[in-house]
Amino acid sequence: GGFDVDFVIRARKGIIVDAEWIDLTIASGFALYDKTVANQPKYKVTGNVVTVMGVLSPTAEFTSSTTGVNIASGIPANLRPSVNLQFVCQGSGMNRWDCSVTTSGTVTISRYGTTEATKVTVGAWLPFCVTYQI
Repeated sequence: GGFDVDFVIRARKGIIVDAEWIDLTIASGFALYDKTVANQPKYKVTGNVVTVMGVLSPTAEFTSSTTGVNIASGIPANLRPSVNLQFVCQGSGMNRWDCSVTTSGTVTISRYGTTEATKVTVGAWLPFCVTYQI
């Protein structure tokens, strides 16, 4: 076989070429959006970059606030951010929400709405795909 220069370069940079997606645990009160398996919350590591993604919806209506509500958990301690990270995501309609990846390895939702926090309805579309460095 030939010498794979690209592989050596990736290895020197610590880039994992074929990292697998690892499922997160869905929090009580949430479910896969549209019951679609592809929406399973999961994470993947590539070098020193962690990607966390999924699409969930609440199983019961709740009123959003500045306090984060846990939607998924299971990010291992060595892959957690050193501070809570916030990402703005787009939900159902024009509703925006704060998706946080926390130092305890959870993903949370807060501040859902357009101009102020509002109710998050059953079946609301809550997609997230965020990346951060470790």
